[in-house]
Amino acid sequence: MPRDIDQIIERLKAAMPGVEVTQLQVTHPGAGDDGVWFIKIPGTDGEVQIESSHGSCPFLIESNLSDDRIYGRSIDEVVQKVRGLYARDTLKREFLQCEHETAKGAFLLQLRGKCEWDWNAFRRLTSAMYDVAEEVKEQPSIERWIAEGFWYCDSEITGIASHSNFSRFPEDAYRDGVELIHSLASLLFSGQNPYRDDTLRKKAKG
Repeated sequence: MPRDIDQIIERLKAAMPGVEVTQLQVTHPGAGDDGVWFIKIPGTDGEVQIESSHGSCPFLIESNLSDDRIYGRSIDEVVQKVRGLYARDTLKREFLQCEHETAKGAFLLQLRGKCEWDWNAFRRLTSAMYDVAEEVKEQPSIERWIAEGFWYCDSEITGIASHSNFSRFPEDAYRDGVELIHSLASLLFSGQNPYRDDTLRKKAKG
């Protein structure tokens, strides 16, 4: 039967294209703890580390993307927490660093500054919004910067896309994009998914 870590790696690679997972290599096997795995997405500055002596749940999750020490008590929880850390990093560039050099390529920066709808950047944004909305669904409260960012994103994209000077061709694609942002905001604030199946996740992930 596959170890928990093997299933976690398989799930992460399926959910996060291009992700790299490497295990700590110790100098003297048996003398050091090699139950540490480093998770990295090429092209990003962040790195996540998960640790378990025998490669089984629970895992300690640490990252330079957050000061928190997080525990994943199941395979699903570890995968969700790792995805959430990278998703939060994406949303921080969109919501909090929109005027900084680090936000280059962010969807909102291009839309607001140049009135350009970059579909690749849009998919990065919606993918991150979905992961964060799913992560906080069971939490009693939502961090203020996340709530304000989702609200701003929803209203800003709707406003710009409806402006008479904004080119919306093909019309249906942009209308679906705006509706997707509405649905993700609804998922965050009310926990309501407009679909009964996996459609919202698939739309958000592109």
